[in-house]
Amino acid sequence: MKIKRIPAGFVIPAQPVVASRPPSGADWVREIKHDGYRMIVRRDGPLVRIYSRNGYDWTARLIAITSAAERINAKSFTIDGEAVMLGPDGSSQFEDLRRRDAAHKAILYAFDLIEHDGEDMRDLPFLNRKAALARLLRDIEPGILLNQPVAEDGPTVSSTLAGLVPRASSRRRSTEPIGRVRVGSGSRSAIPRASRCSGSAARIGIDD
Repeated sequence: MKIKRIPAGFVIPAQPVVASRPPSGADWVREIKHDGYRMIVRRDGPLVRIYSRNGYDWTARLIAITSAAERINAKSFTIDGEAVMLGPDGSSQFEDLRRRDAAHKAILYAFDLIEHDGEDMRDLPFLNRKAALARLLRDIEPGILLNQPVAEDGPTVSSTLAGLVPRASSRRRSTEPIGRVRVGSGSRSAIPRASRCSGSAARIGIDD
């Protein structure tokens, strides 16, 4: 990923890494990777900015997410998440997300809290960041939803979702700006992710 100029408040998100199988064990957290666009949501005082993974400003396009971010009770925050368009049956509608006239209805599945009220959260264990994110998003929906972890282990999750998606991906946590696992709710085109419980956010992509 090449970004000519990094916008103020933008944090480059961790990128997927290919792996042969889903990670397993108690050191991993699993959530759904929804079929959407990776976004960094930054608020500094009253100003909200939503950036794509390549640093493009999508604030005006993602109106519902912007409105929800404005309602959060905090002086500042940076949230890593995924913008998703949901159909009537709750499944992801990726093509609608690409249309400017429809994207204003997109919501954000939030999976990591990078900064909160001036504190860089990336050195904290992932589960601590997840808990802080849950508190921050309390009563904020619609617009931004917490991407909930699931209890099942990596191979179990991957097997369960094998009939729903052609590709699985996992999110791994490390001590660099990366880390966690995702497998949550809501999307029929959801993909299992895994990440380690400590460090910042990294991804592992797993080919089925």
